[in-house]
Amino acid sequence: MALNEETAQSIAQEEEERWKNTHAAILNEMRQTHSDFEADRKLARELTSQIVAARREEDKAALASDEAVAHGLARLRKNKSSDLESLNENSWPDASCDKSVVHGA
Repeated sequence: MALNEETAQSIAQEEEERWKNTHAAILNEMRQTHSDFEADRKLARELTSQIVAARREEDKAALASDEAVAHGLARLRKNKSSDLESLNENSWPDASCDKSVVHGA
């Protein structure tokens, strides 16, 4: 069943708008994830410095626990960032579309 040109263009415009919205959401999430990653890395470095400066073993143990969590969060954010970059690079169709769908060829 072939679509008429007007219907095909309408469908294409709707689909393009969905892609743009999805792409914008991925880019926003990438920016937020990068920002969170940098904050987690900074916190982990600060906690490492505090561990080195701490005198009591109890303080060092508490700081080490917090440091481990901060490093874990940084690793999770780094993985999430890589996944988002991959999604952004691999999920978008190229500019050419299959005309046979539109024209029923």
